[in-house]
Amino acid sequence: MKRREVARDAVWGIGDQAFSSLTNFLLSIIVARNVSTEEFGAFTLAFATYTIVLTISRALTSEPLTVRYSNTTTDNWKSATAAATGTALTLGAAVGGAVAIVGLVIGGSVGMSLVVLGASFPGLLLQDAWRYAFFAGRRGHSAMANDMVWAVVLFALLALVMHSDLNAVGALLIWSAGALVAALYGMRQAGVFPSPSKPLHWWREHWDLIPRMTAEAVVLSASAPLTLFVITGVVGITATGIIRGGQVLLNAVNILNQGLRLSSIPTATRIAARSRRSLLKFCAGLAGGLAVSCLAWTTVLLLLPSNLGEALLGETWSGARTVILPLGLMNAFLGLQAGAAVGLRALAVMKRSLTSRTLSASATVGCGLIGSLTGGVTGAAWGMCAGGAIGAVAWWGQFLANERHPPADPAPAEETGPSVPGTAADASDPGQVGDADLTG
Repeated sequence: MKRREVARDAVWGIGDQAFSSLTNFLLSIIVARNVSTEEFGAFTLAFATYTIVLTISRALTSEPLTVRYSNTTTDNWKSATAAATGTALTLGAAVGGAVAIVGLVIGGSVGMSLVVLGASFPGLLLQDAWRYAFFAGRRGHSAMANDMVWAVVLFALLALVMHSDLNAVGALLIWSAGALVAALYGMRQAGVFPSPSKPLHWWREHWDLIPRMTAEAVVLSASAPLTLFVITGVVGITATGIIRGGQVLLNAVNILNQGLRLSSIPTATRIAARSRRSLLKFCAGLAGGLAVSCLAWTTVLLLLPSNLGEALLGETWSGARTVILPLGLMNAFLGLQAGAAVGLRALAVMKRSLTSRTLSASATVGCGLIGSLTGGVTGAAWGMCAGGAIGAVAWWGQFLANERHPPADPAPAEETGPSVPGTAADASDPGQVGDADLTG
């Protein structure tokens, strides 16, 4: 691929993730400024449920789409997109119902947040699936436009209730309403209607990828909330709010990390079909750029005046400022991990990817526990940082080992089937499907 095309995809990825993450950032800031640190910690544990379900949904729907259909024909992309988004919609309805029931049983602030999330999961998962589908089809501008619709609805509804009391559940309702509108708009953009009857067909078609992708998603989604639960059990719920407060301030580099990863997997898939050496250079550059960006933003936050920090996080700021440095360094290590993760995902080397993810997650939880026991909330943050460093070594060790001893190439894909990285079909046409081909 030409550097200009790679840069264009990266710009759309970062821009799209910025709009997507802005909704989460605003929601966190609103809640942090209007509730106590303890209630903010409870809200964080409830919101972690969304992260878990979303990550697993991507493994079952969106990620096979980006790996298999980032270099294919328009008709194949449309057919696969209908199946993937339909699977996301069905999954959202099933899991959302269960989550809502659990929320009703739990009750209280956490329970009501779960009820709202459960009812919103079909729209939330469908909207996210459109984003991945657009990047697989080299339509990053469509993904960004979709998230702009979400942002506009969010701001409009917030303006309507700005002068009234807004609690955590109300903010979550507004956020979810924006996602639903964007999900409906995605159908118009793509010219594709989801096929809710296709989940079993979709999973059978991509069964060689989905089990390990799902296992990796479970590990990934469980590691962060499990770390928070461990810290809560050792240090208390206030510590969870402090850790989350620091993470909110570092959200800017998370936008960069997630945005580049979103656009980089389809890009890396096309690069891998052309040259493995180019893939290695691409992943190394991605990792280095993310790590440097994380360190730069951490430096900015360390110099942030206290009055500005209090304006952002309220009473949570006094604790959050003590964990900025270790959490910032952890984000830099996560940036290093992302480069290798994109490479393994683009090559569909799921066994090594799952191994890396498991080692990294175990290190984060384990080191976080040790840090909590020895140093309280600050020790927990430094423990998480150490876990990130171990994870970076694990990811790059697996990626470089795969480059030294690559698996045998799979059989060539059929012309009408998915385009798999490294196949003869990809080698003959490395990423030539442009935006105009997918306008529908």
